[in-house]
Amino acid sequence: MVSYFLLFILFILLPFLPGIIEYFERKDDQPLEIKQDFSKDPAFFGKSFNKILTQAILERSKKISEDTLEIILSSGKPESLRIIKDTVGGEQIKEIIFAEGKEVKTEKPLEVYKEMIVKGNFTVNHTSSVRSLLVFGDLKVKSPLEVVRWIHVEGKVLIKAKSNLGINFYAEKIKISAPCVFKRIFAEEIVIGEELKEETFKQEASYIKGTIRSKGALNIKTQDKKLVIEGNIISNEDIVAEGVWIKGDVFSHRGVIFLKGVLIGEKGKVKSVVGKKKIKIGKNVKIYGYIHTEGDGIIEI
Repeated sequence: MVSYFLLFILFILLPFLPGIIEYFERKDDQPLEIKQDFSKDPAFFGKSFNKILTQAILERSKKISEDTLEIILSSGKPESLRIIKDTVGGEQIKEIIFAEGKEVKTEKPLEVYKEMIVKGNFTVNHTSSVRSLLVFGDLKVKSPLEVVRWIHVEGKVLIKAKSNLGINFYAEKIKISAPCVFKRIFAEEIVIGEELKEETFKQEASYIKGTIRSKGALNIKTQDKKLVIEGNIISNEDIVAEGVWIKGDVFSHRGVIFLKGVLIGEKGKVKSVVGKKKIKIGKNVKIYGYIHTEGDGIIEI
């Protein structure tokens, strides 16, 4: 009778046995190792497409006409690649465009259903739309530009007309002086409106050292004096800033709003501005590094 009772108790305790052992021995009480150096490459789209395109041209291209090649990309489907020189526009183009000129420009409105690659500099003088844009020189946007997917520019960018910057925008340096929408932007320097200088904040500035964390909304504005925050800003709610130099990262689970006169990061140091629901940026804002949102990214200037 006693043996049956002990067996009954054993069956009751059996499901809890692993938990009891873990409680006393604590095998998993140390945190998992995380590689802190892991990061996404903001130039991934442009680099990947350039690699695929170059390989396709070298290995599997077939001449259709004097200015058109047939290439096979990673999808395995044949694609037409049209080669042009210095000017483009005035038609709806269904092929991939490769512009060989050093100074390429639009001569009429342009609509490209697929990718456009420019070997040199590219100037958008007329209303244009492309699926993706790869420029190996500088990019100047003087008329509205609509990009469906991504922009990759090896040189500098100047945007002077209302534009849609796609889901990923990469360049060496970017200056924006017109309203735009975006998802992700990366550059060594992103200047919106007039360029801010670090020296402007160093004169009669107040300093806050360390990271600021908040579960509620943060409203950081200054009146006469400038404010320098030597750390990160992290909040579960909206972060609103004006007239402040934040040397660290800015992260919000909701929105980030820079009204005017905001400087993020330092020259040569990549920092991030992340607003999961939205990011709004006003005039005279400078960011060293990366801007990202899963919601609405708006530049109001």
